[in-house]
Amino acid sequence: MAGDGSMNISALLDALPNSDDPLKTLIQIKTVLFAVHPSALRDVVPDVSFSSVFDCLNSSNSEEVQTCCDILGRLLEALQTQALLINFNEELLRGLENPKQPVREVCLKQVQRAAEENPSELMTYSDILLVIIKQLGDKSIGVAKAAGKVLINLGTNMSCLQGLSQGVMLEKLRSVMEQDDITRYRVHEVRITEKSSF
Repeated sequence: MAGDGSMNISALLDALPNSDDPLKTLIQIKTVLFAVHPSALRDVVPDVSFSSVFDCLNSSNSEEVQTCCDILGRLLEALQTQALLINFNEELLRGLENPKQPVREVCLKQVQRAAEENPSELMTYSDILLVIIKQLGDKSIGVAKAAGKVLINLGTNMSCLQGLSQGVMLEKLRSVMEQDDITRYRVHEVRITEKSSF
């Protein structure tokens, strides 16, 4: 069953780059993905390449982008957070800086999961953390709140809190605070919530 799912998903993903109708192919991928039970998907995902889905995030078609986000959310959720950070560091980074809000949100959700499940590992990815800090000043309230939640989760771990309170991380927090009053308030809120954990 998992093998059949893997073959179907893999074949559809392989067909995506050469598809004449990417949206139709993405919808087919989404249909197959959501038909596979999440526990079975954990066995399937390590055997498939889905970099082509990340490439579709650059589309100007909003339905295509949203379908990509749905697919990526499902695929990435099936990965253990360590594998997610190791294998998709660059893709997550690009997604976090994508101008489209749904893309930033799907990547933030995965970083949030890493902050909850594997905070020490996430702290080794300073490039991702610097973007998360920057997103405290995002124009989208949803993105800014999600970024704050990542930092608050990291701040519940003493060694992570210390890492966020020095060097380039602290410099970035200070520079983001200068953006405007709303962002300054968000940074203060994050710092107060982090410190109240101890």
